[in-house]
Amino acid sequence: MRARGKAASASFAVAAVLAAIVIVRGAVRHPPIGATGASVGKAAEGGPPVLWDVPPFAFEDAEGRVIRNATLRGHVWVADFVFTRCTSICPLITAEMTLLRRRMHSFRIRFVSFSIDPDFDTPEVLKAYAARWDADPRWLLVRPEPPQVGDFARAMHVPFERSSDPEEPLLHTSLFFLVDVAGRVRGLYGSLDEAAVAQLVADASQLETNAEGAPRYAEVAKLRESPAGTSLSRGFDLFRSVGCSACHSDPHVAPKLNGLIGATVAIGRGETTVADDAYVRESILDPARKVVEGYNPLMPPYRGHLTDAEVDDLVAYVHSLEVPTGEPEKRAAVPRDASAEEVRDPVCGMRLAPSVGSPRAEYLGKTYSFCSDRCRDRFERDPAHYVP
Repeated sequence: MRARGKAASASFAVAAVLAAIVIVRGAVRHPPIGATGASVGKAAEGGPPVLWDVPPFAFEDAEGRVIRNATLRGHVWVADFVFTRCTSICPLITAEMTLLRRRMHSFRIRFVSFSIDPDFDTPEVLKAYAARWDADPRWLLVRPEPPQVGDFARAMHVPFERSSDPEEPLLHTSLFFLVDVAGRVRGLYGSLDEAAVAQLVADASQLETNAEGAPRYAEVAKLRESPAGTSLSRGFDLFRSVGCSACHSDPHVAPKLNGLIGATVAIGRGETTVADDAYVRESILDPARKVVEGYNPLMPPYRGHLTDAEVDDLVAYVHSLEVPTGEPEKRAAVPRDASAEEVRDPVCGMRLAPSVGSPRAEYLGKTYSFCSDRCRDRFERDPAHYVP
């Protein structure tokens, strides 16, 4: 009976991975279907059930070292699959991994991000990516050799495929994988589901406690201490450590924040809002409520991750970001074209009410409107790909 139960759990686990594929083309508006389960399989004594063994691997990391299964032996670890040039779901997965690193304090926990784009993700690229996300020594970014990617992904029950789109070239899963000290996968968790991630934290703590006694969280208590100094300096530290700087430094992922305070911001469908302190606080705690027009909701909600004082420090830091030299002092929202009907961006699928000056392109005698210059540029490179 026990053997049958384990087999059933493993089968269900594979099905869950298959259901949690994310097609990283166009807009990402919702968590992937099937990626919301907190844990796969029925809990067993001593923690969640064993699903499968991580296959043997020897992959290069961002420092040029070879990371093997034996490197992680004795550690509970959390894994994900990403690639650094992804501008849709991967920044959100990595942001959630960053919050996990901040939430799970033990030095005995490891975090492993497997690149599925090793042709591009050289050790130098991975190292730069790690620096953007304020990496700590517990987070390992590793790359298989290009011929190994498919075999390793299949052995981990991670389906992915390549596309012809140079900006979104890969399809992959958004799940987190929990691995025990013996190198066995013990749970699958939707990285975009707060309840699932909370269960991951609990399961990882249980596995670590079962293996070596109570976690030594006191060892890394200093990681949670606020830096000394002004609210501005504390805000700068938080801006890096929780992933804000990683996303807002890339205009393909998130808007620039320089000169934001006091500016009028377009938030879609012709609506605008003034970026005051209340707006910045809301954007930190509930970012999906008022997404800047032309961007996808790729920022995790920090409610429950930051104290009120920490949010105040972040707001103080945003106040300090001046308008770059040569740019207007305040950015005015683009007025809505009252005669325009709501349409759908043919690239990302976003519904929008075209505004005066909003991006447009002509194809076969018809005018198409877009949420951003980026979507228009992609359309113009291959319009037949987006128009039936």
